[in-house]
Formats: sequence, structure tokens, C-alpha cells
Amino acid sequence: MSFWSALKEVTRARGRANEARALDAAKKSSHRWVRSVRAGTQAEDREGIDIIVSSDVGELFIQVKSSVAGRDRFLEKNRKKHIEVVVANCTDDELKKRIDAAINRAREHVIAKRKR
Repeated sequence: MSFWSALKEVTRARGRANEARALDAAKKSSHRWVRSVRAGTQAEDREGIDIIVSSDVGELFIQVKSSVAGRDRFLEKNRKKHIEVVVANCTDDELKKRIDAAINRAREHVIAKRKR
């Protein structure tokens, strides 16, 4: 295996591990209006959605990134979609806070959009 192939595999493994941590954190959300949480399907993942939160205002979408640079690249390519991005380069406790904040921002965006 070449260096670049090995690096790509390590990066993918880190991404999968962070997505699993974020999904676990989302499932522990303290928001009463969260009905359910699930991982995105392969098709949803291709659209940039790692986690789908079913809420009182509909589905909310979250993308998990392992770095700020990854988040910035994602946002540059996906400006028109409303997908909250969470950087998971932190402790589990901090990730839970970030996920809860992202879920709340996504919900507030839906509510604000309905008022227009």
C-alpha cells in the first residue's frame, strides 16, 4: 500500500469514528422536540448529510467533519444547502454540546424560513 493510500484509509477511518461519536451524541440530545435520530443513508451521505434528526418542525440535517479545514471545504461547496456542520475534533462532552447547538440552529433556521 502506498503512503497516500494508507493516509486516505486513516482519514476515512477517523471520519467514520467521528460520525459514530456524533450520532451517539445526537441520540442523547436534551431537546424535547427531537423525535428520533438516525445515520444518513448512502444516498444522503453523497448529498453531505451524515445525521438526520426528526423533530417537531421536520427533518434537520447535520454533517460531521474531523477538522476545521474539512468544514470550510464542505461549506464552500454546499453554500445553498442548509446543513449544519459540526467539527468533531474534541472530547465527547464538547461534541455533545456542539451537536445540541447544531440541532438547535437547524431548527431555528426552519422556523425562521417558515415566517418569511
